[in-house]
Amino acid sequence: MKRILAAVCVTMAANGAFAQNEEQKSVGAGPNPYRDCGIGAALFPSTNWAAVTSNVIWDIGTTAVTSATVSPETCQDPNRVAMADYIKGSYASLEVDLIRGQGEWVEGLTSVSGCSVGQTSAFVGAVRRGLREAYTSNSFADMSDYEKGAYVYHVADAASADCGA
Repeated sequence: MKRILAAVCVTMAANGAFAQNEEQKSVGAGPNPYRDCGIGAALFPSTNWAAVTSNVIWDIGTTAVTSATVSPETCQDPNRVAMADYIKGSYASLEVDLIRGQGEWVEGLTSVSGCSVGQTSAFVGAVRRGLREAYTSNSFADMSDYEKGAYVYHVADAASADCGA
């Protein structure tokens, strides 16, 4: 019952957020949350029914709807969803490899970023430069691993744009 109530609340909030943007977009112009967003879209980018099923099974689609509402730009690019999921699941190991500038976790990040093998050095260099700035700030040490992972995501996302991903 709690899950159903949560799903109804999220759906109502999403509808309110979409209604606020009606002047900017026509109805249906944004991504389909169940098909184009969330974990389902990352796992099954070209199989719509599987993406929808996965999103519904995972958390009744709340993550997908939230993604579509808060950051619809992540829904249109499965690389971004895969990169966020990868960073979230491997942050501690990834951080060690990023400090070293190499390793299997950095290779994995490059792979999910959409950058080619030939662009690995430039991509990793850009991510490391962005992290170097974060490490010099006093507040970074006080962040949770989740917050640090979000920072790494934003740096890696910007770096992947430079390699045409």
